[in-house]
Amino acid sequence: MTSDEFMDYFNVTDDVKSIAQMIYNCYHTNTSYSRFIIDGLNVSLDLFCPRTFDGFACWDDTPAGKVATQKCPEHIIGFDSRRDAIKQCLENGSWFGFPGHDKPWSNYTDCVDVDDLKFRIFINTLYTVGYAVSTVGLLLSLFIFTFFRSNLWCTRVKVHCNLFLAMVLNNIFWMIWYTQIINSADVVMGNPIWCQMNFLTMHYFMVSTYFWMFCESLNLYFSLVIVFNMEEKAMKYFVPIGWVAPVFIMALYTWFRYFILRDTVHCLMDETKAASYIYRGPVIFSLGLSFCKYYKRNLKRYKCVHVTIIEK
Repeated sequence: MTSDEFMDYFNVTDDVKSIAQMIYNCYHTNTSYSRFIIDGLNVSLDLFCPRTFDGFACWDDTPAGKVATQKCPEHIIGFDSRRDAIKQCLENGSWFGFPGHDKPWSNYTDCVDVDDLKFRIFINTLYTVGYAVSTVGLLLSLFIFTFFRSNLWCTRVKVHCNLFLAMVLNNIFWMIWYTQIINSADVVMGNPIWCQMNFLTMHYFMVSTYFWMFCESLNLYFSLVIVFNMEEKAMKYFVPIGWVAPVFIMALYTWFRYFILRDTVHCLMDETKAASYIYRGPVIFSLGLSFCKYYKRNLKRYKCVHVTIIEK
């Protein structure tokens, strides 16, 4: 049984497979990973620090008293692969480690762009605040529609309420995403099932939001272009479009990610364009239909106004 067959048999995660492959390549191939800084003409190879894998990257044999360097590993979230990591080989041929610690230490402190990290945290906070403000406004609107239900409860208001509800739920899951997942490397690397479900659920409500926008356009089109007095019958069409259709779209997306691509790491955030268009395609299509109906509706209005002016 090969190493790949062994890991597949015991259902080893993709992250563990990747690390195991890096360890194997480090100790069993002749690939060069790091280089050492030469500060003089005489470099002795009689005493050196042996090749090692520190959990992040592989470091080649390095002469005693030299500093090894290589680009920061790009598979670590938050690291800038354009920056350099270093590892010091001591004069006695052992890797540098802090006093009192048994394990050697690699210096990855320069791999993180602190200013860029602060900016990204600020942007995430801005997103969260925006979603929170939007949620409060939408909940207030839902309260008003519900409180004055006896006077306002028509098909248009029903569509409004469903749209606002989809937006509220979408906002809530996005706030969870930005506060509990994106800012936590442990959650992203641990890839628990709840963060995967959060990703799928928030995209379901995102698709549902756009589909209810399409229902808004469809309702206006029916009321202006088609004589449509059976409001309850209209809602029977809108509910499957707004709530049920996104279920099938996200079910197809889930099947494609889990069983075709087998790409479920990092809370599903590392998606390919092909996978994303499974839900983006229907969203773009619904927006296109809404635009066409908007154009046709305004054309109908223009013709009515034009005929009225001519008759006068």
